Amino acid sequence: MAQLFVAFVLLLYVPALVFRFLANVNVDLSSRKFANQIEDFFAAAAPSLLLNIIAAIVLNTITVWTFLDVTASLPQLMLSDWTLFLRLHLWWCFWYYILLMATAAISGFIYGWVDLQLSEWALEGPVPDDAVGIPAEFWRWARATHSVWHVFFEPEKVPLFSLITQPTYVFVKTTDGRKIHGLFDRYDRTSDGQITTIRLAEVTRIQDWKAAVAGTEQYFVPLSGTLVLKWEQIADINVADLYAPNTLNRLQTDLNAAIQAKNTPRTILGRMIRFFRRK
Repeated sequence: MAQLFVAFVLLLYVPALVFRFLANVNVDLSSRKFANQIEDFFAAAAPSLLLNIIAAIVLNTITVWTFLDVTASLPQLMLSDWTLFLRLHLWWCFWYYILLMATAAISGFIYGWVDLQLSEWALEGPVPDDAVGIPAEFWRWARATHSVWHVFFEPEKVPLFSLITQPTYVFVKTTDGRKIHGLFDRYDRTSDGQITTIRLAEVTRIQDWKAAVAGTEQYFVPLSGTLVLKWEQIADINVADLYAPNTLNRLQTDLNAAIQAKNTPRTILGRMIRFFRRK
């Protein structure tokens, strides 16, 4: 029983850990919630099994399928003393495991890197084949590879990660009714991916439109420093712009026009002026 457990950990658990470690270089993967560690082990088994299949195919291709004879004797690992199997095929096992770890590392890095490119283009439309600095054929292959691992690891991605891959301005509405605009700076989370706080820079509080047009209060109130909001305080969060606060600038232009229209005399000439300004 102990032999099977060790084999399971080395072949069907560790590869998934290596994959996640390299993927986390470019993307934020969290641990999924499981009732116990046994469920965690079995959740890692599916992607690890696929990594084992890829490694076995690569090694058989390199050795002109000589390794197939070794894999045919694998039942000895389960039905008899596995130390005998290791003694007979020590070097095969060594090179297979090295190749398995390399496969997991390379696959994890490709998954994370492609996901980062897709996140950076998420608000700008489909990624052109020539936009990432590699030949189009390699990019299409990398996208295909990503789509395979996407099935296993998409549930582990932290949803807000795409907001920090590039300068992203957001509108936030809090549970107490505040409306805030700012540059999304970062988020803090627990190990299982639960967001605890978000941090905004270049913060502006947005107040009542009618009161601002009437001149009784400011519509935009700039706030200094970084604003920290607890996740439970947030009722809604929406992306406004990338790179520059264009939506906020447009709101300021609309406010100025509304104030000017309010102050324009309500005559036929004034109505004509407002009409042509809207045009």
